[in-house]
Amino acid sequence: MSGVITVGFGQCGCSVVDELLAQLYEAEKCEDLFFQGKYTPRSILVDTESKAVDACVRSRRPWSYNPANLHVLGQGGAGNNWAHGYCLGGAGQVVLDSVRREVERCDRLDSICLVSSAAGGTGSGLGCRLTEEIRDMIPRALLMNSVVCPYNVGEVAVQNYNSALSLANLLEVSDGVLLIENEKVNKTCTSLLKIAQPSFSDLNSVIAQHLSGSLLPSPDSHNMPSQLFAHLTGNPSYKFLTSRMVPSVPKQSIAFSNDSWAALNKRLFQMHISNATLESDIDWSVTFAPTSRSVRAPNKSLANVLTLHGDDSKEALIQPEACLFDHASLYPTWSDRAMFCHRPQRFNAQSRSSTLLSNSQAAILPLDVVTSRGQNMFTSRAYAHQYLRFGLELDDFSFAFSRLEQALFDYREL
Repeated sequence: MSGVITVGFGQCGCSVVDELLAQLYEAEKCEDLFFQGKYTPRSILVDTESKAVDACVRSRRPWSYNPANLHVLGQGGAGNNWAHGYCLGGAGQVVLDSVRREVERCDRLDSICLVSSAAGGTGSGLGCRLTEEIRDMIPRALLMNSVVCPYNVGEVAVQNYNSALSLANLLEVSDGVLLIENEKVNKTCTSLLKIAQPSFSDLNSVIAQHLSGSLLPSPDSHNMPSQLFAHLTGNPSYKFLTSRMVPSVPKQSIAFSNDSWAALNKRLFQMHISNATLESDIDWSVTFAPTSRSVRAPNKSLANVLTLHGDDSKEALIQPEACLFDHASLYPTWSDRAMFCHRPQRFNAQSRSSTLLSNSQAAILPLDVVTSRGQNMFTSRAYAHQYLRFGLELDDFSFAFSRLEQALFDYREL
């Protein structure tokens, strides 16, 4: 039986993994993939403070963590410093031992999903270091990193340094990096779910929905998470992924929602071509004429994975609105285009829902924000001394920015 191992780094990563496992547990026929038996997840939690790990252990779940897979490295956190967190990875042999044990418990390892934040020091720095160590230990494993990008303003002063160093590092060692923007997650809660003041639990729930909607396999096919990510990141120069899902409605409105597959996929396709992360941001003025030979997609893609969740999802995959995602004009001539998956079970309490995992130019905006703002700070060497004291060099900053600039150039030239 195949197995997917989930690893959470830092407060954000541990909390998201805990919520992700709760959603995966509710999905039918997924216990053996994400859980050892029915009550022990194939999961490892790592932090530099005990608060987040303890909160996950105390959460009331029908399953419980293996105590040997809960790790607190050091004390007092990483001070929102990527270099500090990266140095703490030197004490991470106990984490690697946990990963090795979980791999050995799988009849066949499908993939390892690592979740972290890019803003602070633990998730970004420690997460990168241990991702490198896992890559060295299991070189043939498929590693997929889910990175929560910070708000544009308001988290920590050095968040763009941490994000740039984290993303540039993961670009070298990970097979795929799913970018999740806190700004968009918060807007989903306030604008679509009608939550006036979203809590961390609300934000984590939305993030976990994007992850679980992408990771759940088709029960009657071979579309496992490793195959989806391999399809999306076949070219090593393009590893940044984004996710979209419809519908997003308040819980109290679900009973009154009855969208057809055609309506859902039409909205999702319009979100994709107009580069809108939310349904409320759809630009309907962006047009796409599939019969035109000269059409150029506003949001060029390398590959997409469309997953439909619902009773009649298999039949919906051949509808014209779904087939649009495989139109040749959306892709370069050398790309793998679209993969289609379906699950007959309900997802997120919805009778019908669609998830799109995409490797496209949608990654440009979050990458550009991190790169440009980080470079502006680095020009005056602001806060750089705090990183140099932990062994980082100025050339490491320069390399990170140049690597991300190259990624931006590649995506813009699609």
